[in-house]
Amino acid sequence: MHFFMIDVRAKAGVRMPKSQQRAVVECWVDFPLQSGALAIARLYIADDGYRVTKVREHGWIGDPKKLQPGQRGPVRDARRFGACFVYRHELKRTAKP
Repeated sequence: MHFFMIDVRAKAGVRMPKSQQRAVVECWVDFPLQSGALAIARLYIADDGYRVTKVREHGWIGDPKKLQPGQRGPVRDARRFGACFVYRHELKRTAKP
């Protein structure tokens, strides 16, 4: 199973709240080849109205038992459904006066 951490932005013309226009997506894709897994991730991300701006990280998950307990849920879901995506929207903080 492949893990990707991907920076995304809303596609031009897609209407969504400003707070959701940028995100970091954590992707778990159960596919044997890295190129195929990344293509699957890009497809689902595009279907959600985003475009990929950067692939920050890639990793291979061989034995999910070696993961922390909190990290096993997405892996379990990806094994069951083929993929799992978690969107973390980046909020810009403003300094308080």
